Amino acid sequence: MSNRRTFKIEAKGIGRPDYSKEVASGKIRAGIRLAFNEQLKMFTIMFTNLPSLVPWRQDPLAVGATAHLIDSSTGIPMPYMHPAGYDLEILSWWHSFTENLNGVVIGDGQPTFNNALLTRDTFYLQEVVGWSAKLVDPELLYPHSLDLTALNVGAAACHGSIIVMAILRREKSAALATTKKVRCPYCKAEKTVPLMSTKIKCDKCGKDFLVYAFGWGGKFPTKPK
Repeated sequence: MSNRRTFKIEAKGIGRPDYSKEVASGKIRAGIRLAFNEQLKMFTIMFTNLPSLVPWRQDPLAVGATAHLIDSSTGIPMPYMHPAGYDLEILSWWHSFTENLNGVVIGDGQPTFNNALLTRDTFYLQEVVGWSAKLVDPELLYPHSLDLTALNVGAAACHGSIIVMAILRREKSAALATTKKVRCPYCKAEKTVPLMSTKIKCDKCGKDFLVYAFGWGGKFPTKPK
């Protein structure tokens, strides 16, 4: 007669040692440590007459004109949509402009913060409590959107840049995404590519453009795609 007994044990963790904090802290600046289920996001726009392959390059912003920041990993202008089970938390922003701008943070279609982006050489602010989906949906039961806009309230066309950093965090959902949808800055055609792709050739107009690679857990591509 066998004395073997069977037990049910609750599975915890991700099935392997989680070295994501150590890996990420070596690849991301000190102070930002990404877990395996977190992805760094950068929303930005650059107003300049200089040519560039990056889709966030725009002509100088005219007086009275409004621009939406652009997802640097896809080239798609905001609003940025994320599904239920995910949180998007703003960490910091940096800007440098030749004219005064009015910046608005819009969460789920509602203005939540109105920021005066004044003319200066540089401005940097860390640990911004500007938006988190958990502020309005603690259980993350619904999809959410975030929009960041800039209105030129100065006296001339505006040159300069703004960068807003955030963390996309998966808390309740299916497997982590392995692809992303990118948009051509020339003809606006979209296509789906591997998550870590950076150099993209548009299938419609044939032109090349560049986007950034942000992997889960702070991982970066080992080879350009």
